[in-house]
Amino acid sequence: MVLTEVWVELKTDDGRIYFWNRHDNSRAWSLPEGEEVKWIGEKSPDGRTYYWSRKSKETVWVLPPLEKKEEPKETKEEPPKGALASLLRGEKPGKEAEKEGKEGQEELKKQQLALQEALLNSLPNEEASDAATAAGLDAKPELQRERSEPRDEPPEAKVPSLR
Repeated sequence: MVLTEVWVELKTDDGRIYFWNRHDNSRAWSLPEGEEVKWIGEKSPDGRTYYWSRKSKETVWVLPPLEKKEEPKETKEEPPKGALASLLRGEKPGKEAEKEGKEGQEELKKQQLALQEALLNSLPNEEASDAATAAGLDAKPELQRERSEPRDEPPEAKVPSLR
């Protein structure tokens, strides 16, 4: 049996024993298998709850804080590498790094717009139109017509017959 400070033994008003999990504030009628409570809660004559340890016979009004579990450290993700990733980040890949001034910036901007357009073209129609609008690009003309055409009826649902 493992002695645990997470679970506390308490009693209902009618005397039934239940267990309170201090970590997630849940309650249960039985302990998880293999665990034994360290703290038992009792009511004092004036109605206040105190806690005593079954092993050490120590009595306290306030339970000691639970030890914090050490959370796994976040691993820092490295940004994607390659020409496409650098273009998306606005960096000048390869030969573009050599170009300076306005000409290089304009060329980079053209490449970024071409890449965004290619990505938008790969999306389904409504998503592409929404994404283009959010990106400040002109949506495909055929998408604009499709979205602006009024729909008189909803599309027919294909429901199997119950006959």
